[in-house]
Formats: sequence, structure tokens, C-alpha cells
Amino acid sequence: MSGCDVKTEGRFALWEVGCSDYHRASNPFTMGLWRWHLRISKHKEKTCVELLVQPHSEKNVHPIVTFKMRVRPLPPNPAIRADHIEIFDLPLRMNGFAWMLDSFVTVRFLIEVKFLDLKITDQINHGQTSIWPSFTTSNGSIRAHSNVLSARSPVFRSMFSHNLKEKQLSAVHIPDMTIDECQCFINYMYDNLEEKYFIAHRVALLGAAEKYDVSDLKVACHDSLSQDLDTENLIERLQVAHFYQLPELKRSCIRLLVDLMKVYEIHDDFNEFIKTADTGLVVEILQHVLGSKLTGVF
Repeated sequence: MSGCDVKTEGRFALWEVGCSDYHRASNPFTMGLWRWHLRISKHKEKTCVELLVQPHSEKNVHPIVTFKMRVRPLPPNPAIRADHIEIFDLPLRMNGFAWMLDSFVTVRFLIEVKFLDLKITDQINHGQTSIWPSFTTSNGSIRAHSNVLSARSPVFRSMFSHNLKEKQLSAVHIPDMTIDECQCFINYMYDNLEEKYFIAHRVALLGAAEKYDVSDLKVACHDSLSQDLDTENLIERLQVAHFYQLPELKRSCIRLLVDLMKVYEIHDDFNEFIKTADTGLVVEILQHVLGSKLTGVF
């Protein structure tokens, strides 16, 4: 990997900058519909960090971007003070966004961008629409009919097709979900689950999707859990990915921990996690660490 390459995972982008890298641009990286790059320069003893975007080649549309940008020391050496800025709904064009730091950085450091949302302008209604998919369905009443459940799940179809207690009682006992979680699951089966409830209960819904073989729900949960990875949920998502055998989500979690160096930000939580984690999962993380240049992780 060259010194101009930007590491990306999920909605994060990370660029490691050397002390002699001033007046240098990164290689392009992709986020959403666009190609981006970062640029670093020195202006009167100050550090300027820029985020630039290329217009979409086919649609010639420009993004409206919400993001967090951080400049932080290269772990584990806190040689500079971490600084950050958060920008909301910024229409970004060729001139890009420039952030002027108050001091001139003279050591290696990291520039991190977390893209919170990317929107485009609707050419017809002139409103703003996020390009990232969200889970939305229509509204309506809920009634759990066996034919609806059977149509969405081969497990339910088997229950109601054979002379089992579920068919005899016309009821399914689901002891491993709360009432709210179960309601969300039934709502999904009726294409009637609102996004906010899906987000709140998606881990439980993932368990139900696995148990009752609802493949489209499992995909929706996986995609959603991958979209908002952050330090606050990284350990939990890693455990969920390992338990439900979601290799892409697990790979994203490990890359964020190691390649994008989030492990240093949650070091205490990570150490507690390692004490009780599945041995196979710990070995996977260790192998990734050994293949990187990180120190002081274990």
C-alpha cells in the first residue's frame, strides 16, 4: 500500500500522512456514487485538510454530504492533539471542503472521514434524497395468518403443513423474543414494518430470520448492521457477525478494528471482550493483527 492510498471500510475513510507529505493529494477512493480524494497542505504555519469530490460521470450530480472529519495521532503514540469537525448537509462541488487547523503538524498522523449521509437533489421535486438504502415498507394493520407466514418462511410452511402442534393449535410459540421484537417480526412478514422499529430491533430480527429461514430479512439486517458501524457498537457487531456466520460483516468489523485502528479507541472494552470471546474469533483477529503493523493490541 502506497503512502497515497486511503483505506476504506463501511462509511469510514482513513489516510495516514507523513511529516513530509505536505502539498500532497491522496489516491482516489470510492464512497457512494462518487470518487473522492483528500489533500494536505501547509498555509502560514497552519495545516489545511481538504475533501474533494469528482462529479458522477454519468449523471453529473454533486453530493450533499454530512460527515465527521478527524485528525488524530498515529496510534499508539499521542504526539499530537486529536481534533475534529462535523459538517451537515454541505453541497459539495469541485472546489471541495477545506478545514484549516490552528497548528502545523510535524509528525505522522491520521486523517479520518466518517460519511454520515450522502444525498442528491431530486431533479423533479427538488428535494434531497439519501443515496444509501434504508428499510422502509408501507403502513397498515397486522393480522398473523398462517398462509402469510408460510409464504415468507419455509420453516413456518413446514409447521403448518404437517400435523404438528402449531397446526393443531394455530399458534406458534416464540419464547426467545420480546413482545415488541415479535411484533416487528410479524410486521415484516406483512411488509408492514416501519424503519425506526426495524433499526431498533434488527439484531433480534436477524435471529428470527436465521431461525425461520427468512432470507430477505437476513440480508436486510446484514446490510443495515454494516452501514452504521462505529466504536460504540463495533464489539457487539463483531460478536453478532461471528455467531450468525456473516463473513462480510465480520470482515468489516475486523478491518475497522485493525486496519482503521479503531482498537486503540476502545482498548479497554476490547481487552474485556478478548477474555470471554470465542477462541476461533480471537484467532481470526490475531491473524489480522499479525499481518498489520499495529503494536500493543494484545
